[in-house]
Amino acid sequence: MVARRWAARFLVCCSVPILLFYLAVSFITEPEQNWAIGGMVSLMILAGWFAADELARQCAGACDPSLPRTRPVQVIWRIGIIYG
Repeated sequence: MVARRWAARFLVCCSVPILLFYLAVSFITEPEQNWAIGGMVSLMILAGWFAADELARQCAGACDPSLPRTRPVQVIWRIGIIYG
């Protein structure tokens, strides 16, 4: 569990400096749309990781009715897929 937390922190720490840099640059010059993709790559990995964990938990919940089902997560996931 601790290793997963460190891995998540590492992925966030990889993206935050890039995103902050381009945020600062955007106040000086007109930003291009593809500048932030370098910072978004590690966040996409993190989002996929959390989505896979949540989907696995929901599959376990479908087999075991005592586990809670998280309907809001399903709605947010579907909106994200449609929007993307």
